[in-house]
Amino acid sequence: MKEVVIGWTLSPKDRSYSNFFGYEPGRKQHEETLYLDTLLEGEALAEICFVALNKDPEMLAAGLEQEIHGAVSAAGYNGYVDDDDYYGHYSLSTGDTVTIDGVRYACGSWGWDRVKE
Repeated sequence: MKEVVIGWTLSPKDRSYSNFFGYEPGRKQHEETLYLDTLLEGEALAEICFVALNKDPEMLAAGLEQEIHGAVSAAGYNGYVDDDDYYGHYSLSTGDTVTIDGVRYACGSWGWDRVKE
């Protein structure tokens, strides 16, 4: 089993920060932790998470993509954040993170970057 933590970087309502330019350590995130039975690792698994949370649910491949989407839905996260100061979102995008067994990857404008903590 792999522990996968998906982190959606929240945007301040005062627009003092945008994750458009990439991940910045210390930014407020909404996180959901999943436990997945898979042999995939690193960027390959992060990419599957990206697909699972960005594609129309009816277009997801059976198996891991559907499992990830279902687990996030079951956790109750739908992109809404009950916070007067921040906006949330559901799909993964630039600046969001996927942490796999303690190794964090940040979604870039193209692909994934391993984050050195």
